[in-house]
Amino acid sequence: MTHTTHRLLWLALLAVCLNVFVAALDLTVMASVLPQLIVDFQVPLPGGLADTAWIVNAYLIAYVVTMPLAGKISDLYGRRIVFVVCLALFAAGSVGAALARDVWPMVVARAVQALGGGAMVPVALAAVSDAVPRRFQALAIGVVAAVDTAG
Repeated sequence: MTHTTHRLLWLALLAVCLNVFVAALDLTVMASVLPQLIVDFQVPLPGGLADTAWIVNAYLIAYVVTMPLAGKISDLYGRRIVFVVCLALFAAGSVGAALARDVWPMVVARAVQALGGGAMVPVALAAVSDAVPRRFQALAIGVVAAVDTAG
């Protein structure tokens, strides 16, 4: 492997890791802004609080459900195209969440976001396994897994 190829491989790993980190970060970041969303969405208390929990839960459920499916889909259609679709879903969900003015549109947007975000992890791991030379695979997979956990 040439020095340039080696560097490009690690730059690609960095790009994948940044996306995985942002998707994983969205698992927990909403908890910190939920009190403000309750105010902004004028959620009736205490009854509406159960609805706002779905803003977090929808992401968690969709994130976990897509993980096993995404790996198989990327086996069939290719890592790159599936990763790009994951990014597009995550971005579309993010735009939807930013534009949401009520609890349930936010829940739907977060679920769409998580369909892309959750799928990124197994596709990233498979892509790293495919692209990185065997002697660096454990390190590269460990980096992706650590970034997912850190998010």
